[in-house]
Amino acid sequence: MKNVGVIVGSNKLIEWMLPWWWYHYILHNDLPIAFMDFGMSKQMIKWCEKRGKVIAIPKNLKVKGKKEVPPSLAKKWTQRTKGNIWAARKQWFKKPLAFALSPFSKTLWLDIDCEVKIDVSEIFDFCTNVEIALAIDAINPKIVVERFKLIYPDEVYYNSGVVVFNKDAKCISSFAKRAYSDNHLFLGDQCLLSRIIYEEKPAVFELPQEYNWPISMKQNSKAKIYHWICAQGKAHIQKEFNTLLSFEPIRQYILS
Repeated sequence: MKNVGVIVGSNKLIEWMLPWWWYHYILHNDLPIAFMDFGMSKQMIKWCEKRGKVIAIPKNLKVKGKKEVPPSLAKKWTQRTKGNIWAARKQWFKKPLAFALSPFSKTLWLDIDCEVKIDVSEIFDFCTNVEIALAIDAINPKIVVERFKLIYPDEVYYNSGVVVFNKDAKCISSFAKRAYSDNHLFLGDQCLLSRIIYEEKPAVFELPQEYNWPISMKQNSKAKIYHWICAQGKAHIQKEFNTLLSFEPIRQYILS
């Protein structure tokens, strides 16, 4: 597949998952990878450079803090999301820039808490005649998001953990531009991307759920990509990663 590849992004706080992600990816795939540097350590950058291309995300993105966000929105966001959302937002809005900086004409973005269980080449077939393909967010039902009025009644809320897109698509350009101009109006990248799709109506394909299966749902033997979301998912990743590292040949393969 010509000029097709995968991109992932990470900073220092979550980079410990990258070797775990890469191990599962490489078991089934040989498409090139571009690692988007959201603020990784020098050691991890070197690790990534051995396995693909490293692209630094511009540091000029100013994500608005609590005092710069309309009070009504700030209240809803803190009610809706646990943890320090104001720190998290600084990372979430780097994703649109990563999309725009992809070195591939056709790209698959994967969150690094996604466990790839297939040859991902098949996913690109979903983006043959559309601009973007992604799954509906299954864990945040529309009624929950609407309760906080973060989306319109007839708007679809998508999950941005697994996304296939054409780099020259207008919605991708808008995604990056509005990460700069409108981040004070959206909780994170998912809300922004969903709104762009709602407003611009690009040619979009809704991925079958098994390509972005949130592990908080029941187990699914047919899932092609498990998405280990939330604290429970990260605990699983850590446990499995520790088990993998206990085998010296695998440890050397993953970490060297």
